[in-house]
Amino acid sequence: MKIGITRDINQLAELKPLAIQKKIELLPVPVIKIEPIDFEFSFENNPDWILFTSANAVSIFFQYLKKNNQALPPQTKIASIGNKTSNRIK
Repeated sequence: MKIGITRDINQLAELKPLAIQKKIELLPVPVIKIEPIDFEFSFENNPDWILFTSANAVSIFFQYLKKNNQALPPQTKIASIGNKTSNRIK
């Protein structure tokens, strides 16, 4: 069986083991590309919470903090939607 996958081509790796097990050939059809945009973020506004809705956003946000020598203020809580997003935070 062959299945077209519309994910970013860099995110196909996690599907490969299951595809091999099920004898499925993955056909990349990359209609999107996940890449960070230029943004600036400051904790001067003292957010009580940061809500993540994407595992990709978690990675990009924490890479930004590291690159800019920033850290979450101790009072800022983190929330997430979805198992993959929650696991990426951990």
